[in-house]
Amino acid sequence: MDTLKAILNQILLFFDAIGERFRRLPARGRRRVFFLALIFLLLVVLLSILCISSCHREDAETVAEAVTLNARTRVRGTVEAQDAEEESGVRVSSDAHPIYSGSDPVVETSHATWAPGQSEPEGEPGNDEPEDEPEDEPEAEPEPTPEPSFEPEEEPTPEPSEEPEDEPVEETPEIVEPEETPQYAQLKKHDKSDAVTTLQYRLMELGYLDIDEPTNYFGSSTESALILFQRQHDLKQDGVAGNETQIILYSDAAQHYMLKEGAEGQDVKALQEQLVDLGYLSASDVDRIYGPVTIAAVEAFQKRNGLHVDGLAGEKTLELLYSDQAKMSREMQKKMEAEAAAEKKAAEEAAKKQAAEEAARKKAEEEAAKKKAAEEAAKKKAEEEAKKKAEAEAKKKKKATATPKKGSKTTAKKTATPKPTPKPTPKPSPTPKKDTRIEKFINAANSKLGCEYVLGAKGPNKFDCSGFVYYCLRQAGVSGQRLNAAGYSLKSSWKKIESINSLKKGDILFFRSDTNKSVNHCGIYVGGGSMIDASSGNGKVVKRALSAYWKRNFVCARRPWNE
Repeated sequence: MDTLKAILNQILLFFDAIGERFRRLPARGRRRVFFLALIFLLLVVLLSILCISSCHREDAETVAEAVTLNARTRVRGTVEAQDAEEESGVRVSSDAHPIYSGSDPVVETSHATWAPGQSEPEGEPGNDEPEDEPEDEPEAEPEPTPEPSFEPEEEPTPEPSEEPEDEPVEETPEIVEPEETPQYAQLKKHDKSDAVTTLQYRLMELGYLDIDEPTNYFGSSTESALILFQRQHDLKQDGVAGNETQIILYSDAAQHYMLKEGAEGQDVKALQEQLVDLGYLSASDVDRIYGPVTIAAVEAFQKRNGLHVDGLAGEKTLELLYSDQAKMSREMQKKMEAEAAAEKKAAEEAAKKQAAEEAARKKAEEEAAKKKAAEEAAKKKAEEEAKKKAEAEAKKKKKATATPKKGSKTTAKKTATPKPTPKPTPKPSPTPKKDTRIEKFINAANSKLGCEYVLGAKGPNKFDCSGFVYYCLRQAGVSGQRLNAAGYSLKSSWKKIESINSLKKGDILFFRSDTNKSVNHCGIYVGGGSMIDASSGNGKVVKRALSAYWKRNFVCARRPWNE
């Protein structure tokens, strides 16, 4: 008993120690331990179920063997009874089969029927002859003993405890006619039809083409978007919308735009350049191929930004990658912080230098002003002295000529009065100049009219809508990270314009589509109700009016300039 108590105490101490260590673990460690314990418990339950099932199966096998052995024993008893019948003239009644009836076999003799376990009938002591048989009665002739039949008796088939179910009636399967595969007319570059408009809408919906006002013209941008779709679905990349391509395009199996291993093209290059800007990829690894190095960089970006790590550049990854909320790599962040600190230090030194220069300039101006004032005072004093002297001489001459002689003529000379010194005219203060960056921004946009539209391109001669805005901003001296249309629309450091009636030249416009409520297109407002943008529908950079389509899908504008 003492030993059992000691064992129980040791077990309790063990669990107390485990509990104490569990309480010291951080929350994350506790969750791990909890999940491990839960898995262990599930494994124990599963093993218990398997053991119980195995035991039940063994019991069932044991019962089956016992039933089989019992049946064999009964058959053996029946055979032995038949052998005894041949020797003693006793047969086993077939009315009670020992196997299926479950009762003892009934034995018939020449005088009576007797079953084992019953008392012998009266008048039959069990010997060959009855006791005290009267002498006067004639001896009855014994009935002939029937010869035993050795023909095997058919064993009755045991009836099942439940009525058999009705046999299922075979139903004639309905002949389902296969759905007819839709047939689409082939569409290729330079085609014009309503089918091209539908094709563009579908490509925009799946993200292979920038949101734009659809046209009925099959241009180079539509061809490029179709090639991206074919690349995604392992189809022949010919830019032709054949029947097979359109069947997949308009089906539920059509995949949204994404980048995965093996992809090549301008869009891959744009992704790699963005990863370089954020510090996840080296500039030497930009090769237009979505290979292992790029996949590793994407995985690092996903992990750093709290996304699902799969190495695929899907919708969420691309949206965050080209937004202002994308986190740089830790190495790039340290580098940027060091550069920012150096810039801040340089700015402080420049400010100090400028302040010293300003103080010296102010001091020089004050000294010059003092010197000028002294000169003005000396000049004024000299003028006053000259004026007094002239007045004294005039008085002296006047006295001399006060009593002139008769017949003499006197001529009084006029003394010239000094002219006043003109005061210096103050210079007009300079008027504040307008922000010239707006003009540079719009001039850059006008200079690229007609350039080709290519998804992911950012200049100098090929653009998509956000790449075009990025290029023009840099030409105007506005530096910053390359973003997509949605990313630029969320840039909080730029003033937000919510009414299309409040636009000014140089504002950046953002739009959605009739079928997609997310921002996916941008342009530059140039005044007069017009904008310049890289149009996927037209396949080039165009200047166009804000039509009803654009006014209907206007989301907001951003103003990156000082007013």
